[in-house]
Amino acid sequence: MHTGYGLLPIWSIRLPRGYFLFDGLVKLQGLPTPFCRKHLPKRDETIRLEDEEDDEFETLYLDRKMGLSAGWRGFAIEHKLVDGDCLVFQLIERTKFKVSAIHFA
Repeated sequence: MHTGYGLLPIWSIRLPRGYFLFDGLVKLQGLPTPFCRKHLPKRDETIRLEDEEDDEFETLYLDRKMGLSAGWRGFAIEHKLVDGDCLVFQLIERTKFKVSAIHFA
């Protein structure tokens, strides 16, 4: 996406089959390594996820694991994410993503 500030970094994932096991959620959402190295903090830091309704959720970004931890599970539950759903993450601030979910039946 192009804005007056230039191109905003964007990436997407499709939650794989078996992502949600035994009615529980995995606790870490991994992020693409090149994306993390280029755009995200070089230390553990709070990252905010903003959904389509502009509600915000705090998560903890773990630099060494290149993933979202604390808060990710709550985001996934609140948005009723299931295996096969697709998420689009757009970095709109240094530590804030706009997240769009595409649900598949």
